[in-house]
Amino acid sequence: MQQLPHYVREQAANTLYLEAQCRIQNPVYGCVGIISKLYQQIHDTEAELAKIQTQIACHKLQNQQFEAGSNFNLLPPQSSSMEQFQWPNQTPNWFN
Repeated sequence: MQQLPHYVREQAANTLYLEAQCRIQNPVYGCVGIISKLYQQIHDTEAELAKIQTQIACHKLQNQQFEAGSNFNLLPPQSSSMEQFQWPNQTPNWFN
């Protein structure tokens, strides 16, 4: 530690402390065991993300194909106002 410049000694001491703590938990691998587990989690998460992105792309493609292939509308076109509907000018006289 005395051979290190003074501005990196604190970081070196913290690193040695962390390695010692990890060696207590995992005497064989220490920090390397934790780093390996983290890399594996990153790899698994990236693979899952790629799978989900592929599923999203497939769903979008299916929707585009469905929309492009359907030449029918189940609902009539909507009017922005009540132009199509007209009230009768007179009320029918039902009971005369």
